[in-house]
Order: sequence, then structure tokens, then C-alpha cells
Amino acid sequence: MRLRYFPNGITYWGWQASPISGLGLGDESQDTKCRTLLRFDDAHRYVPPTAVVTAAELSVTFVNWNQPLLVQACYLTRLWRHQLMGSEDRFSSTGWAYSQWNGTASVPWSAPGGWADCSPNINISFVVPANGINGYWTQTIPLDPGMVSSWLTANGSANYGLMFRCGGWLLWAGALWAEDRDGPYS
Repeated sequence: MRLRYFPNGITYWGWQASPISGLGLGDESQDTKCRTLLRFDDAHRYVPPTAVVTAAELSVTFVNWNQPLLVQACYLTRLWRHQLMGSEDRFSSTGWAYSQWNGTASVPWSAPGGWADCSPNINISFVVPANGINGYWTQTIPLDPGMVSSWLTANGSANYGLMFRCGGWLLWAGALWAEDRDGPYS
């Protein structure tokens, strides 16, 4: 399992070909091997409390050179948090088996991979192209205004964000390069 965390709210992990003992795929197939969690921490502080969300969208850029990949996304229904406490093993926090570390123990997802903790009502899917010439692909994803609005109420207490999954490895561009004004997003 690979686990990466960036301070901008993105955590991602994936299933490796050689499984780690005790971490099964659950109901997942080998074809959905990577996950990315994305949450907009403190979004409720930037939107006035009386605002009404009538439309929302998310633009993301991926690096994909190899083959077109189907990406699915869902709205999560439970808290997840990546944090490492002192000498804590990185696999006891957010990843394939666990949604978070609560300070004393790892809290498992409802099923390995976390997809069972998605809202069954609204799902998102799109294909990230590949052609061997241009590796950067920007996708603009319409978001459900009701779900986005729920992220803002009660001081963001239900802001669980999105989970993305795909059957191959995609690099999320822009998250780390957004600060680099000389980079591809200047």
C-alpha cells in the first residue's frame, strides 16, 4: 500500500500487487486500486452563512501518459483524517483499512478501501484521457449543490469531502505546483 499526504487536503493511497497481510480488498476488485481523498477544510469560514449554494464545480488536473482511465468519485459520509502521532506507523492512520487514528486506536472503514462509506445517492465518473503526447488533463467536475451546502453547515461538521478511485495510477497535478507561479498553472 502506498500512502501520501499533502497539507492541502489531499490524501491518497493504493493497493500494491503484493498484498500486506490482513488487508484484503473486501468487495473491491483488483481493478480499483487507487484512492484519493479530497476535503476543503474550513470551507465554511469562506462562504457567508446566509449564502445559498446553487452550483458548484471542481477542476482538477491529472498527469496521465499511459492509457485512458475511468475515475469514479463519491461524497463520503464519515469522518476521515490523516494524522501521524509520534512514532505511529503510517498504515495505522488513513489508508486502505482505516479512516483515521482517533488518538488511541485505528478506526476502520466500513469495508476495506472506504468505498462503502460513500453516499449511495450521488456518484461521479469520468475518463482521464491519454495519448502519449500531452500528459496533463484537466477535468471540470460538476458537484451536487446540496452536498456542497452540507459541507458548510454546523461549522463544517459534515464536511467529509470526496473519495476518488481508479484502476491505475494517476498523478494529481496542481496541488503541489499551485504555489509555483513559474509552473504549469501560472
